[in-house]
Amino acid sequence: MKTEVYLRGENIFKEVSIASNIKARISGEYLKKWEEILNLIADIIDIPSVLIMRINENTMEVLVNNTNRENPYEAEAKEELGCGLYCETVTGKDQELAVENALENVSWKDNPDVDLDMISYFGLPIKWPSNDMFGTICVLDNETRKLSETQKELIKKFKNVIEKDMELLNSQNKLKEKEKLFQKVLNHSIEGIALLDKNFNIKSVNTKFKEIFEYNENELININIKDLIIPEYEYEDFLKYKNQVLGGKDVKTVVKRKTKNGDTRIISLNLFKVELSNKETGVYAVYNDITYKRKREKSIKEIKNRLSLAIRGANIGVWDWNIKTGEVHFNENWANMLGYSLDELENNINTWDKLVYEEDEKEIEKDLNEHLYGNSKIYKNEHRLRNKFGNFKWIRDIGKVTHRDKNGEPIRMVGVHIDIDEKKRYEEKIEYLSFHDDLTGLYNRRYFDQKMVKLKDSNKYPITLIIGDLDKLKEVNDKYGHSLGDYYIKKSAKVLKDLVRKKDTVARIGGDEFAIILTEINKDKIKKIIKRINEELNKINKKEELSVPLSISLGVETADNKNEFKEIFEKADRKMYENKNLEG
Repeated sequence: MKTEVYLRGENIFKEVSIASNIKARISGEYLKKWEEILNLIADIIDIPSVLIMRINENTMEVLVNNTNRENPYEAEAKEELGCGLYCETVTGKDQELAVENALENVSWKDNPDVDLDMISYFGLPIKWPSNDMFGTICVLDNETRKLSETQKELIKKFKNVIEKDMELLNSQNKLKEKEKLFQKVLNHSIEGIALLDKNFNIKSVNTKFKEIFEYNENELININIKDLIIPEYEYEDFLKYKNQVLGGKDVKTVVKRKTKNGDTRIISLNLFKVELSNKETGVYAVYNDITYKRKREKSIKEIKNRLSLAIRGANIGVWDWNIKTGEVHFNENWANMLGYSLDELENNINTWDKLVYEEDEKEIEKDLNEHLYGNSKIYKNEHRLRNKFGNFKWIRDIGKVTHRDKNGEPIRMVGVHIDIDEKKRYEEKIEYLSFHDDLTGLYNRRYFDQKMVKLKDSNKYPITLIIGDLDKLKEVNDKYGHSLGDYYIKKSAKVLKDLVRKKDTVARIGGDEFAIILTEINKDKIKKIIKRINEELNKINKKEELSVPLSISLGVETADNKNEFKEIFEKADRKMYENKNLEG
């Protein structure tokens, strides 16, 4: 079946192939599931309108809309084709469309959606397995909006989920058509078929029946079917269906039946009355073993649940945590992100626990408990995990509790891991550069000032400040050039850094000025540090025979409390200049 859509950008009409009788082929179960997907997209992307549009012969119809936000589009609303809707272009060109602001776009500024203040649009085509056009999945906003590639990828993943559902729908429709034929066909049937007399004694069976229930023909003929394959708990329903079909009403239902070995089979059962060759009443019983199908449907449903929060980027690690048992299912991307293959990881919470960077554990626990106890809608945390090679990688972890028991206790939680390592490393580099001196690698004046502010109200007393000024640096620069001056600065910085504790702070606070902050240290140790600094400088002078000896004038001041700390810098700086003048 064909229809025409108007491509606004090209100003042309284009023919599109669509499927007929679509509405009857989509059940409320699927529509409800799709609505939940749209609500999830709206929450994740923070956008008012998410729609699944269906293209009909003459109209574009809102098939499903998100219901968790103020959405101007209502389900079943229709717009005539030919007026240049966003979705007409998507279906006509069979490709995505992104419009950041229709009011700033000559082609789109007067399209019908603008009347609803929906000026931003992103949409993708949805197709039937037959390749006929179904419609679109799209998001709209009443303000300028440029979706990130990650957000677009999220919508594409949900589009794929919907198209998988449509494949299942298509398969179910075909199965229904086959069932009509199976009711009339005995030989070569792919379903188990038994011909019964009015008392439900078996007259004949086909090969598939014997295969399903594991009997040979000699064990079946003239035996009442109730005595062979009907479990005791199904007796009441069995009698009900027997009476219905003998009364002239066809039966179509799902039942449980047992095999010769006692195994349970889930059966799609069809019963219809026939006239036997001896003119007596008989019944055809058609058995379709759907045990595997039901298990598969359950598995598919679980997989879709795990993917419901798979939200950003193509390389998304998905986890599904049974909180009660500690069992966790990871997808391949989750493992690959850390350099593992899936079979190298155990499916339990300890796998994740062992990989978490110790310093991040406290913050993770806080954010996780906030969500588990219902104090936050979504769990979010950025932390480091150790990869297979022993290195740490930054991960953005996002999750949501999907099931709680009757007491509100969390049972199941599903979430994703997103690799943000490169972004974090870049941020760390920027932060490092903002707090460190380029020439020496020491902390800079900005970091020093912030550190002093923090220490003022701390419990790290006594606090000692050493101010150092490189002697005769100007003379070195003027006579021998700034390259040698820089060498003096770097040499001095290394001496100061090497002779203090790791927890102490060494900063270059001016061109030739340094500062050392020492916390919780006694005066004897401070004297030793000063002595070692001077000794190390003397060693350098003897070893390198510098034109101008390398020396640093030092001023030391200790504060035992907050009041004394107020003047610590001025006092240390004044002592440094007094020593410089003494040394001439």
